[in-house]
This record gives sequence, C-alpha cells and structure tokens, in this order.
Amino acid sequence: MTAHRANGGWSSPFWRASAVAACSLFGGIVAAGTVLRLQIGLDPVDVVGVPLLWGYSERSEQWALFAYVLAVIVLTRPLALAAQRIPDSLLVPIGAAGLLWLCVPGWCHWPERLPLVTLVGALTFVVGSILARHHGNRAGLRQAVAWAIWGLGFPDLPLVLLSHWASALAVVLVLVTVYRLDSREPRAQARWRKAGLALMVVLGTATSWETLDVVLASIGAAGLLVGTRTNRAWGLPWLAYVGILAVFCALDCRWSYVELPRSLLLVVSGASGAFVIASAIPATLTDQLPALVPAQRWFPLLAVTATALLNISRPWFDLLITVAALGLALLRPELRWRGLWALGLAVLLLLALPPGAPSSAIDSFHDGQILSAVWEFESGRPLYSEVFPLRGYEFFEAWLARRLAAPSLGTFFIAKQVLAYLPVAGILLMTYAWTRSLAWSFVTALAATAHPALGDRAGLPLLFAALGVSVLRSRNRWRGLIALSAGSGLAAFSGFDMLIPLAGAAVLTVLVAGPPGGERAAPLPLRAAWAAFVLLATVVPFTVFVALWQGPRSAGAYWWLLLDNARNLPAFYGLPLPWRDRSLRALMMSSVVTVGVWAGVGALVWTRVPAPWRRAWLFLLIDDVLVAQRGVGRTDGAHLVALILPNLVLTSIGLFELLRFLAHQGLRMPLTDRRTVAFAGLVWFGAIAPQEIHSPASFLQWVHTFATTRDELARSPLIMERVGDREYLWEMEGGMLNYVHQRHNPTRHAIAYCISSPHEQRVAVAALRLHPPQLIAWRYLSGSNNVPNPLRHYVIAQELYRRYRPLAGTSFLEPAPAHWPGTLALEAPFLGPLPAGRLPLRWGDGRLSSLTHRVRSRETIGPWNPSVTTRHAWEVHSPIDSRTRNYLELDLVCEGPGADAPMTLDFAPAGRDYEEASRVTFTVLTDGSPHRYLLPIGCSPGWSWRPAIDRLRLSVPQGCRLDSPRCECWEVDETRFDDRP
Repeated sequence: MTAHRANGGWSSPFWRASAVAACSLFGGIVAAGTVLRLQIGLDPVDVVGVPLLWGYSERSEQWALFAYVLAVIVLTRPLALAAQRIPDSLLVPIGAAGLLWLCVPGWCHWPERLPLVTLVGALTFVVGSILARHHGNRAGLRQAVAWAIWGLGFPDLPLVLLSHWASALAVVLVLVTVYRLDSREPRAQARWRKAGLALMVVLGTATSWETLDVVLASIGAAGLLVGTRTNRAWGLPWLAYVGILAVFCALDCRWSYVELPRSLLLVVSGASGAFVIASAIPATLTDQLPALVPAQRWFPLLAVTATALLNISRPWFDLLITVAALGLALLRPELRWRGLWALGLAVLLLLALPPGAPSSAIDSFHDGQILSAVWEFESGRPLYSEVFPLRGYEFFEAWLARRLAAPSLGTFFIAKQVLAYLPVAGILLMTYAWTRSLAWSFVTALAATAHPALGDRAGLPLLFAALGVSVLRSRNRWRGLIALSAGSGLAAFSGFDMLIPLAGAAVLTVLVAGPPGGERAAPLPLRAAWAAFVLLATVVPFTVFVALWQGPRSAGAYWWLLLDNARNLPAFYGLPLPWRDRSLRALMMSSVVTVGVWAGVGALVWTRVPAPWRRAWLFLLIDDVLVAQRGVGRTDGAHLVALILPNLVLTSIGLFELLRFLAHQGLRMPLTDRRTVAFAGLVWFGAIAPQEIHSPASFLQWVHTFATTRDELARSPLIMERVGDREYLWEMEGGMLNYVHQRHNPTRHAIAYCISSPHEQRVAVAALRLHPPQLIAWRYLSGSNNVPNPLRHYVIAQELYRRYRPLAGTSFLEPAPAHWPGTLALEAPFLGPLPAGRLPLRWGDGRLSSLTHRVRSRETIGPWNPSVTTRHAWEVHSPIDSRTRNYLELDLVCEGPGADAPMTLDFAPAGRDYEEASRVTFTVLTDGSPHRYLLPIGCSPGWSWRPAIDRLRLSVPQGCRLDSPRCECWEVDETRFDDRP
C-alpha cells in the first residue's frame, strides 16, 4: 500500500475525483438557487393551494431539483478535464478540501456546534503529527498530562469497571494476547502495564453514561491517531477524514443536548486517551498488527458467531439471520442461481421480522379513503370512472384481504401490517440488482431494519427500482421488456407515484443510453424508436386489461386522472421547503449530496464503463429524482423521510463501487475487501436491529385477535334517518362516514382532498347534480395545511352554497328549497375567515382575461368614501345580491413602506354590523401603481348564505395609504365545462 502511495496509484484519481465532485456539486447548488430566485415555471393559476396563496412557486422548486442534477452532470466533464492540469503537489490538499462537502448535511443540522467540533478534531490531527515528529525525554510527562485530560472528560473511576465480569475478562484476554506477542521483549512487564492502562482508557470511554460522549471522543481519537500514523505529505487528506467522521456521527446523535464547552472537552479528551493507547502499544505488537487484520477465510465465520451471540435475546430473529449469514459465509452459489438466492434471502428476512400488532385507531382521512373506495367497488361501481383509488396499493391490498377473509376492520388492520418490513426485502433486491453480491445486499437490507418509518407501501418503489435495474442490465432484451411491462402494470395498479418513477425512468434511460441487451450506443433515431416502444409496452397492456375488466370509460378515466394529478396536485397540496426545521434541513441536504455524488460520478466515468452499467446508473438517477419530486411537492416530514431508504441504497452501492475501484487500482488489503466489510457490517447492523422484534407465536396471536374483531363503529341516527340505502352522502374531507353507514359517495373521489384541478371539480359538481346527496358533512378548514376548503375547492363550494344550507345544531348541510333566500343566523361550524393571500393579485393578473366568458352579469359598486369609524379604510353603502354575486373585481392603488401589505375586506349582512368572523384578508402591492385584484368572495360562507350584503369596508395597516377603490361585483358560472369564449 505504501509503495502504491508513492507511485500515485489509487490516490491520484481519487483526490482528483473529489475535487471535481465538490466543484460540480457547488455549481449545481448555484443553478438550483438561480432557478428558485427567478421563479422559473409558475404553478397553474386556476389551482388554489398553498403556493398560490403564499406567493411562492411549487413548480420552481421542482425545476430547481432538475436544474441541480443537470448542472452537476454538465459541469463534471469540463471540470474533469481542467483537473487533469492540477499539479500533484496541489492535488492532495485540493482533493482533501473537496471532501468537506460531506460535512454540509451535518453543518445544516447543527450549525452552532458541529463546525467547531470538527475543527477541534482536525486540530488533534495536527497535534498528533507534531508528536510523531518530535520524540524527546518528556514522553512520560506528555503521557501523564494526556491521562489527566482524559480524566477531565470521563471522570468515572475506570477501576469500577473491573467489577463487571465482561470487562474483567476483556482485560485478561488483551493482556494475555500482548504477553504472547511480546514475550521476547526484555521490558515485557512494563509494556503489559501500559497495555492494561490503555485498556482502562478504552473501557472508561466506551462505558460512559452517554453514547454521544463516545462519538465525540472518537472524533478526537481518530484525528490524533491518523496524525501519528501518516507523514507530512499525506496529512491533509486525513483532515477531511476527521470531518467526515464528525458528520456521520453527528447525523445519528442529538447535539443540542450537549453544551458546547463539554463537547469540545470530550473531543480533546478522546485525543488524549488515544495518545495513551498509542504510546502503550509495544513495537513488536505494531509489527505483527497486519497479521492480526481479519482475513477473508476466517473472519466471516467469526462475524457470524458474533452476530449469533449479540442477538441471543431475540431467538427467532437470531436463528434466521444466523442461518442466512452462515450460508453466505460458506456457500458460493453459481451466478445463474444467485437471483433465486436473493429472492430467498428477501423472504427469509421478512420471516425473521414478524410485525407487531397494528394500531386499531381509525384514520378517517387515509383509512376512510381506502375503506370507502373498497366498499363502493364491492357495491358494483367501476374503478377510476366512478371509484378513484388514489392509493392503489392499499386499495387492492384491502380489497383482496376482504375477499380472502372476512370483510371487516380487523382484516383491514391485518392487511396493513402484515408486510410492514417489505422495504427491507426491497432494499436487498435493489442492492443485489446492481452489486450481484448476496452478502453486501443482505447487510444493506439489515441496515434498513433500524429505520423507524418502515411500511409496506415504502417498499414498493424499491421493488420496482430493482426490477428496472435488472431489466436494463439484462442481456435478453425481450424477456426484460416483458418483465418491465408486467411490473409497470403492477405499478399502475399501485398508484401514480409508483408508475411514474418506473415508467418515466425506463423510457428516459432507453432514450439516452439505448435499450437493454445492447452493448454499443445506438443512433438517436433508433433510441427514440425504442423509447417509444418501451412507453407503449409500459402503458398499453395495463390499459387493455382495465378496459376489458372495467370498461373503456374506466381506462380513459385512469389516464386522464394521472395527467391531471401530475400537472395539478403538487400545486394543490404543495408546501414551501421547510428550511427552518433542522432535522428536515439535514435530510434535504443529505439527499442533495447523495444524488449529486451519484450524478457526478456517473457522468465522470460514463465513457469508461460498459453499456449495462450506464443504463443502470441512469435509471437509478432518474428514478431517485422522480421519487424525490414527490417529496419536494409535499415537503413535509412524512414525505421527506421517504427519501432515506433510496439514499441508503445509493450510498451502499457507492461504497461498494469505491471499494471495487480501490481494488482495481491496486489497493488490496483485508480492510478494504468488500466481503470483509460486508461481514463487519453484519455484526454491527445485526446488533442495532430493533430490540422489539416479535416471535411468530406473538404474530399469530395478534392475527387471531384481529381476525375475530368485528366492526363496532357507531352509526349516526341522523344519517341513517336522513339518507336511505340508495341515496347519497358526501363528506367534505374524509371517507369513513360512507363506509360506516354504507351510503354511497356521489363523486368518484373518496375524499375531496384529491380533487385538485378546476376541471375535476366540475366533474364532481356534475356528479353532485346527478346524484344529489341528502347530507353533506361540512368541514370548513382543511386538516392538512389550514387552507379553507371552500377556497381550495372554489368550484364545488360555490355550487354547494347555492343548493344547500346549514342544518341547525349539526355540522351537516342539507338540500335547500328552490327559493331559499339565505339566512342571517349562521352557527360557528359554518363560519370562518377567508385568508386569500396573494391569490387575488395573481388572479387579477393571470386569470381575469380567461374568465370573462363565464361572467353572466356585473355591476359597479360605489362611490367609496373614507370610513368615519376606522382609520386607513374606505367604505361603500350599496345593496348586493350575495346569493348570485360571487366575485369582486377591485382596482386599487396603495402606497406604503414595504413591498406589500395585508388588506382586510369586511362586509355586513343587510341590517347588521360588520361580521368579523368571516372577514377576507389578502395581500396588496404598495408601490403606488394601480393593480387589479379578483376576490372569490363567493367562497365565504358569511357572504353566500346571506340574503344580501349592504356595506363593504377595505382597511390597510397603519403607514399605508389607499386611494379611492374601484369595484365591480360579478356573477361567474364556474361550473361550465366549456372553457372557450
């Protein structure tokens, strides 16, 4: 290894790649930030969601993700050519500095402490280098000072540790080993004592009260030890290593619970303890250390034994993974049988991890969506055209479970929980599809067991990704395409978020890198033809099957809903990136680093790797970006956490390829052998697997318990009385009422939250008119992001306000008589403010012109006069027919100190004072220029359910000046399907 360092060997391309990766990632971040700042790609102006109300662009966030990946790929090649000119004297420090980008996720998580702790860890390396070059007569004094500093960080008395039999046995075994290796040394006894002293330092650190103490001490110890073991020329690369160690340790610990001075003291104490250990190692032991390095022959068996002993408290889990690990250690199956072995290992892991009892709590939003859709389908309504299962996997899982067993809630709970560890199997197969290493794939899957947010649905993208990699690396083109077609059909049934990554990544990969089975790059027209063929192969069989099973109308509805959701749903439910949340900030940046490294390394070696490798690399890159796109669309914790498992697989594959690269470059030693690393990981990840692993007996017991559980959900006497068996019930947000009361939903959406686009809202309005519900469960405020449902579903809401009225004493709506004039008495559940945000401004600029053909009538309201009771306000006294007028068009000129300001619109029912409970707020520009605002005032229940409105008031904050407004009241028909003038 030393000779290889001197000759360049593996080090030169490694550090050059590090420098290139750092620069390309930085360039990608600049490109993404530019896209975000320029607001490239605005969201649809007619879809009301948080982006439209708050004034940011969800579409820009998605384009920023794409821009980042493309910029990394584009910059990598020119940077690699430029890096070839870097002198060797500068290559190492530049490459070492380039590795510091791995610190970005940790620095984003804990900016107050982590940079300083990393700096102290790097400084301990410098101290170690100085100590290695200056040996004097004061070595004993330095050792005493180091012992004292270590004692300050870990004040627990080390001798107390010897009272435990395991610690005492460890001390005896180590001392005997030192004696046997060092028996010919004249001063062997003195070296035993030093070794015992060093061992007490190790035990005193490792058994401290806090695990974080050990992490911090390890940072300092690593810094000092690598400083003493490397010469001056190779010092700077290890500075980056210490920083990387700090980052990866920090990502697993809660630094906020440790004060900064104590953190720094622990780092320094770890370095001092490392000095004590290093000075106690005998010279003869140092010479024989390479012989003690685990060898490929016996280390796997030792790792299996250690794994079995560490998991003895979990006998069922211990038995199965020990049998699997023993088979991996002793048997080497032929290549043609390894795929079956991988499937067998995936099944064995699922058997080794029996799930625990599920929660019996009902989630009216998610569970109601699934159960009500299943019941509607069981009642004879066709899929997609009349029953839309947004979460297709859970829908078909529950439907099949109810057909195979009793149609009860207990069966539903069992079906949800029985495959909770499916992501573990998905990770094993996805890793194996790339590495073809059974041991490496098994250990990677075992690492995923520690992830707290597992669930069967999270495993589907991994399984489909494994299928895609296998197909694109296959040498049998037609067999692979048949498998891809079948997998795409299953993905289509599982949901849009499963089909789009698989089919999209496969089509784009074939377009860029060619079809499976080819070893050479095909010309672009041929690649385009193959991409079109792959697209047809992924969509046509499923479409034909649905058309034969449910009818052509259902097949057409499926593809319409897919396109509609892909275009509108992110803007409908999107949230801004949660940069203030530190844990999510670290997760986002770690995902950015992972996908950036994957993109950059692939672009760097594109011309030097075979075609199957290029196709697999590109497929995983596109698949990961498309999966991340959904996380960017929702940008909340529950959806961003879904990025952890794909990142784990990409990181595992990246480490596997790094070790392969080092081996090909001549760096061959047991510690860098992939098989040795895999079995070392087996011990570690087997030890940190969840302690609450259940046995098959407990699993069967809770299955029996839930299988005999009957539906005992209470039914509302009001619903049972008002809604007949063949009549309809509609719930504003949720679906459990339909399932519990066995009453049909008039629309094809189990929950209104899935109705995103105005066109799909008009489809729902047509269904409500065709099958008018006898009761509507009204919910004014959305439970997901506090957007008023009437504003979010502005087409549906205005239809309901005109045809339904509040049912007194309840939270339901009932059909209103034909000439019902409205009411002055509205109860609390039916009132609420209407925070319109930047929507009126955006609609005034972008939607007003396309809306004029829907205007049935309009009238000018005025004149406006300064308010005599409220400062900075204007009022108008004019009777307005609020039952028909549903839009206000305002021309305003406002001046103020900032760029914009909040404005309040209050209105008063005829004969009453202003109603603050249903006031409207929106944002106006304060640049002194005229602007047009369009307010969907018909979305306010305090407006639309009143017989008439006779006064309006516009107010701005203190410091702003509002000129006399100009206002028109419009009657707009939002329910028409024809969007043409």
